[in-house]
Amino acid sequence: MEGEIPVTTPTLDSNEILMAATMRLQEANALTIQTAEDLAAASELFNEIKRERDEHERSRVAEKEPYLQAGRDVDAKWKPILTTADSAASVITNKIRNFRDEANRRAQEEQRRLREPMCAKRRTAAKFTKPNG
Repeated sequence: MEGEIPVTTPTLDSNEILMAATMRLQEANALTIQTAEDLAAASELFNEIKRERDEHERSRVAEKEPYLQAGRDVDAKWKPILTTADSAASVITNKIRNFRDEANRRAQEEQRRLREPMCAKRRTAAKFTKPNG
Protein backbone atom coordinates (compact mmCIF):
# COMPACT_ATOMS: atom_id res chain seq x y z
CA MET A 1 0.00 0.00 0.00
CA GLU A 2 1.29 3.49 -0.84
CA GLY A 3 2.85 5.32 2.08
CA GLU A 4 3.45 2.20 4.14
CA ILE A 5 6.98 1.30 5.05
CA PRO A 6 7.65 -2.40 4.66
CA VAL A 7 8.94 -4.05 7.78
CA THR A 8 12.01 -6.20 7.31
CA THR A 9 12.65 -9.15 9.53
CA PRO A 10 16.36 -9.68 10.06
CA THR A 11 17.45 -13.29 10.45
CA LEU A 12 19.25 -12.41 13.67
CA ASP A 13 18.30 -9.96 16.36
CA SER A 14 20.58 -6.93 16.32
CA ASN A 15 21.41 -7.62 19.97
CA GLU A 16 22.66 -11.08 18.99
CA ILE A 17 24.75 -9.57 16.21
CA LEU A 18 26.17 -6.99 18.64
CA MET A 19 27.04 -9.76 21.11
CA ALA A 20 28.81 -11.71 18.34
CA ALA A 21 30.72 -8.58 17.26
CA THR A 22 31.67 -7.92 20.90
CA MET A 23 33.00 -11.45 21.19
CA ARG A 24 35.08 -10.85 18.03
CA LEU A 25 36.46 -7.66 19.64
CA GLN A 26 37.40 -9.63 22.74
CA GLU A 27 39.13 -12.20 20.53
CA ALA A 28 41.06 -9.42 18.78
CA ASN A 29 42.08 -7.84 22.10
CA ALA A 30 43.28 -11.19 23.46
CA LEU A 31 45.29 -11.95 20.33
CA THR A 32 49.06 -12.06 20.55
CA ILE A 33 51.25 -12.41 17.52
CA GLN A 34 54.65 -13.87 18.26
CA THR A 35 55.08 -16.57 15.65
CA ALA A 36 54.29 -17.19 12.01
CA GLU A 37 51.46 -19.46 13.14
CA ASP A 38 50.04 -16.64 15.29
CA LEU A 39 50.26 -14.36 12.27
CA ALA A 40 48.38 -16.88 10.11
CA ALA A 41 45.69 -17.29 12.77
CA ALA A 42 45.40 -13.51 13.16
CA SER A 43 45.09 -13.08 9.41
CA GLU A 44 42.36 -15.69 9.26
CA LEU A 45 40.49 -14.05 12.16
CA PHE A 46 40.88 -10.66 10.46
CA ASN A 47 39.42 -12.05 7.21
CA GLU A 48 36.49 -13.65 9.07
CA ILE A 49 35.72 -10.42 10.93
CA LYS A 50 35.96 -8.42 7.70
CA ARG A 51 33.56 -10.83 5.92
CA GLU A 52 31.11 -10.67 8.85
CA ARG A 53 31.31 -6.89 8.91
CA ASP A 54 30.63 -6.68 5.17
CA GLU A 55 27.63 -9.00 5.61
CA HIS A 56 26.31 -6.80 8.44
CA GLU A 57 26.75 -3.71 6.26
CA ARG A 58 24.76 -5.33 3.43
CA SER A 59 22.01 -6.23 5.91
CA ARG A 60 21.96 -2.67 7.27
CA VAL A 61 21.68 -1.19 3.78
CA ALA A 62 18.90 -3.62 2.84
CA GLU A 63 16.99 -2.88 6.04
CA LYS A 64 17.34 0.88 5.57
CA GLU A 65 16.42 1.00 1.86
CA PRO A 66 12.61 0.92 2.31
CA TYR A 67 12.85 3.95 4.60
CA LEU A 68 15.03 5.81 2.12
CA GLN A 69 12.61 4.97 -0.67
CA ALA A 70 9.69 6.12 1.45
CA GLY A 71 11.49 9.44 1.97
CA ARG A 72 12.07 9.77 -1.78
CA ASP A 73 8.39 9.00 -2.40
CA VAL A 74 7.30 11.72 0.05
CA ASP A 75 9.69 14.21 -1.58
CA ALA A 76 8.37 13.35 -5.05
CA LYS A 77 4.76 13.75 -3.89
CA TRP A 78 5.36 17.20 -2.39
CA LYS A 79 7.88 18.60 -4.90
CA PRO A 80 5.32 19.84 -7.48
CA ILE A 81 3.28 21.50 -4.73
CA LEU A 82 6.29 23.28 -3.25
CA THR A 83 7.65 24.23 -6.67
CA THR A 84 4.30 25.74 -7.66
CA ALA A 85 4.10 27.69 -4.38
CA ASP A 86 7.68 28.91 -4.90
CA SER A 87 6.77 30.04 -8.41
CA ALA A 88 3.75 31.98 -7.13
CA ALA A 89 5.87 33.67 -4.47
CA SER A 90 8.48 34.53 -7.10
CA VAL A 91 5.87 36.12 -9.37
CA ILE A 92 4.67 38.33 -6.50
CA THR A 93 8.25 39.20 -5.50
CA ASN A 94 9.00 40.32 -9.06
CA LYS A 95 5.84 42.43 -9.21
CA ILE A 96 6.66 44.07 -5.88
CA ARG A 97 10.22 44.75 -7.06
CA ASN A 98 8.94 46.24 -10.34
CA PHE A 99 6.48 48.47 -8.47
CA ARG A 100 9.18 49.72 -6.08
CA ASP A 101 11.64 50.32 -8.92
CA GLU A 102 9.03 52.33 -10.83
CA ALA A 103 8.07 54.30 -7.71
CA ASN A 104 11.76 55.11 -7.09
CA ARG A 105 12.22 56.16 -10.71
CA ARG A 106 9.20 58.47 -10.50
CA ALA A 107 10.41 59.98 -7.20
CA GLN A 108 13.87 60.64 -8.66
CA GLU A 109 12.31 62.21 -11.74
CA GLU A 110 10.14 64.44 -9.56
CA GLN A 111 13.18 65.49 -7.52
CA ARG A 112 15.04 66.39 -10.73
CA ARG A 113 12.03 68.35 -11.98
CA LEU A 114 11.84 70.30 -8.72
CA ARG A 115 15.62 70.98 -8.65
CA GLU A 116 15.79 72.23 -12.23
CA PRO A 117 14.35 75.73 -11.60
CA MET A 118 16.72 76.20 -8.64
CA CYS A 119 19.69 75.16 -10.74
CA ALA A 120 18.62 77.51 -13.54
CA LYS A 121 18.39 80.43 -11.06
CA ARG A 122 21.89 79.65 -9.76
CA ARG A 123 23.29 79.56 -13.28
CA THR A 124 21.67 82.88 -14.09
CA ALA A 125 22.93 84.42 -10.86
CA ALA A 126 26.41 83.10 -11.53
CA LYS A 127 26.49 84.89 -14.88
CA PHE A 128 25.91 88.23 -13.23
CA THR A 129 28.29 87.87 -10.31
CA LYS A 130 31.88 88.94 -10.64
CA PRO A 131 34.57 86.68 -9.33
CA ASN A 132 36.47 88.03 -6.32
CA GLY A 133 39.86 89.13 -7.17
